[in-house]
Amino acid sequence: MRSSSPRSAPDELRRAPAACGGAQRRGEHHLAVRVHERGSGETRSCGTGACAVAVAAAVADDAERGTAYTVDLPGGTLRLVWTEDDRVLMTGPAVLVAEGLVDLVDQAADTPAPAV
Repeated sequence: MRSSSPRSAPDELRRAPAACGGAQRRGEHHLAVRVHERGSGETRSCGTGACAVAVAAAVADDAERGTAYTVDLPGGTLRLVWTEDDRVLMTGPAVLVAEGLVDLVDQAADTPAPAV
């Protein structure tokens, strides 16, 4: 991916039903990940994608559970561990990047109730 602009992304990425990502090995237990969100462009980070890539790499490496993987994303570096009890623990920086308000009462009034 060359650009983070959704307008300049390849057509197949803009039409994708969900996020598309790519990963690259940087070393032993070290990966780089980039994710393109439909309608938004390239994201700075994607915890779900980072976890999936770390687990896939651990399986491919036949790594023992508890092995730490480092995943670099444009927004920062994460440390991921796939545990014996099938959890993935993620640690890394957390930064507030946006703030806003939404009026859920008005939105709810404009939305018809689902058929039961």
